[in-house]
This record gives sequence, C-alpha cells and structure tokens, in this order.
Amino acid sequence: MIASKQELKKYIGMEVWILPTGQNKQLKSKDIDCIYSCTLIKVTSLNAYFDNNVSKLKLDGSCDEKNNSGLIFTSKEKLMNFLWTKEFSKFLKNEFNFSLLSFKNLKEIERMVKEVKI
Repeated sequence: MIASKQELKKYIGMEVWILPTGQNKQLKSKDIDCIYSCTLIKVTSLNAYFDNNVSKLKLDGSCDEKNNSGLIFTSKEKLMNFLWTKEFSKFLKNEFNFSLLSFKNLKEIERMVKEVKI
C-alpha cells in the first residue's frame, strides 16, 4: 500500500498523498487529520521531492536530516485503506473480545488467516 520507488516514478508531476510521521505529525492528533496531498517532483534512489514546505521525504519513511518523515501513497484511497487496516488491527489486538465468538466463528477466522498466509 505504501508506494514503492518504481511506483512513484510513474507519478512524477502528479498528486500523491502523505501521512506524516514522527516530528511531522502534530502532537495528539489523529492520523486522518494530518494527511495532505502534494505534487511529486522527482524520485531519487533515497528520496522523493515535492512542491510543498516539506520538499522531500525518504522513500523508506525514516527521518531525514531535518527530522521530516512520512509515508507516501499514490492515492487517497490507498492511504485511507492503510489507516483503516492500522486502526482495525489495533482494535482486534486491544479491544475485541474473542471469547464472545462461537467455535464455528473462530474456525472461520482461522481459515481466512491461513488463506492469507499462503
């Protein structure tokens, strides 16, 4: 879902979506409130360059020398799917009570998980 270098090269001159991380993300704000779009100018082996104040981000999402970091997506839909997956995984891990499910429901979940692993 996060754009690869090869995928980003196809989007030069086009709009991409950024999910700020680390220092770029506003404190105590939800991810959905921080996303923004900008035009991708160029892609190098390590960085992607944009037409906004951030100007560049590392392709691997790590911080650069100015502590800028973020994840790059080629569409808002892909970014929203990433956020939903992140929130749903967190919900399953921390809040969902699996003991409320029947044996049959649990076996069906197990079957689906095993299909994805393959």
